[in-house]
Amino acid sequence: MAVTKYDVKCYGFLLDYLEKNDPADEIEVISRLSYEKEWDSIPLELKQKILEIDKIILDKYASNFNYLLWKRFIQILKSHQ
Repeated sequence: MAVTKYDVKCYGFLLDYLEKNDPADEIEVISRLSYEKEWDSIPLELKQKILEIDKIILDKYASNFNYLLWKRFIQILKSHQ
């Protein structure tokens, strides 16, 4: 699976989901975790956008949840900072 502009756009929706406490957030968290398998092949422009979203999540939401999937997600985000 190649990470596309559309995938990154959908990942950006995670910010809205987190703001509204929408349970759809887990879909985007899982999607973002899947990017790691292809990280080296993602175009630089898309990586930069992913990292921008990651930074906002780390700054605003990293400590909001404590479940296992979230902890793994935050750990991955931190590994790119």
